[in-house]
Amino acid sequence: MLASCSGLVACSLANPGFGAPSEGSASEATGTAEVTSSGGSSTTAGESESRSATETGGESMGASSSTGETETGGSTGSTGPESACGDGVLDPDEECDDGNEAAEDGCLACVIPRSCAHVLELATDAESGVYKVDPMGSGDPWEVTCDMDLDGGGWTGFAVQDTCNGHLESEVISLKAAEIFAIDEECRPSAEYLDGGDYNYTWDISFPPGYSAFFLRGYEVQGLGDVELKFQQVVWTQASDFPNGALSLGNTYEDGPITNWAADGGMTSSFIDGQILPYPVQEVPFDLGVESDALRIGWGEIGINNEGLYPWWSGQIFVR
Repeated sequence: MLASCSGLVACSLANPGFGAPSEGSASEATGTAEVTSSGGSSTTAGESESRSATETGGESMGASSSTGETETGGSTGSTGPESACGDGVLDPDEECDDGNEAAEDGCLACVIPRSCAHVLELATDAESGVYKVDPMGSGDPWEVTCDMDLDGGGWTGFAVQDTCNGHLESEVISLKAAEIFAIDEECRPSAEYLDGGDYNYTWDISFPPGYSAFFLRGYEVQGLGDVELKFQQVVWTQASDFPNGALSLGNTYEDGPITNWAADGGMTSSFIDGQILPYPVQEVPFDLGVESDALRIGWGEIGINNEGLYPWWSGQIFVR
C-alpha cells in the first residue's frame, strides 16, 4: 500500500500541486473535486530595472545592440548566422533541436509535442505507434500510444501507471470513504469494505493540452469480494443504490458521467473475488460536447458483504 485516505480527504496520486482549471471548482458538499492549474508570471529584478529606465520615444538611450555595441545614432544588425531547425543547435526560438526529422522521438520541427494531436498537426503523415509527448510541458517527453487512424487520428493513449509516476497529475477524492482504500505499486487505486457499508470515490486525471472526446482500449477492472455494478449512475455524488454500485467515466467539470458500466451493457451479476473484466464499450469515442483538461473516473458500492473494486486495472484511455 502506497497511500490511503479516509473521510473527505483527497489522496494525490502524483505531485502535491495537482489541480484543475480555475474555472472548474466545486466542494466536498457537492461531491466534486476541485482541480486547479497554476499559472501567471513574475517580474524579475532585471525586468523592473528595464521598465524604470527613462524612455525617449521608444528605446532607452544607450541600449545594447545585438552585437554588444552601444548604439550612437544608428543600429548595428546581428552578423551571426540565422538559426536553422535541424542543425542540432538549440536556438532561442526553438524548444528542441535533435538534428533529425523523426516524429516519434519527442522533438518534431524543433517543437516538443504536447499530445498526439499536436504530433499529427506537425506531421500530417504520422502513423499510429509509440511517440514521445509532453502533456504537462515539463520539457521531458515520455512515451504514449498514438492512434492516428481512428476517426481522423490524433488520439493520445496513456496507461494507469502514468497517473502517479510524474507523467500526469491525478487526484482521488473520497465523497464517502471506504473501510479500506489503497493505491498499489502500479498506481491503481482500490476501495473496499469487509463487513458491509458504502463508499463513493472520484478520480480526476489531468490532461493540460485539453480534450473533447475519449475512448478505451483494453480497459479492465478488477472486482474485490462480491461487488455488483448494476447502478446506472447519473450524478457523480451518487455512486450506489442498495444493493448495487457503479463505475463511470466522463468530464470532471460536469455533474455526471458520459458512460456508465451498467447503462452501457456491463455484466450486472456479482464479480467473483479477484475477477478481471473488460469495460463494456471499447474503441468507441465518447464525445464530451465541450473541451476539458481533466477526465474523471467515478466508482462506488453499497451492500452487506465484502465488496470492493479496482476501477482501472489495466489497458489505456485515449483522449483527443
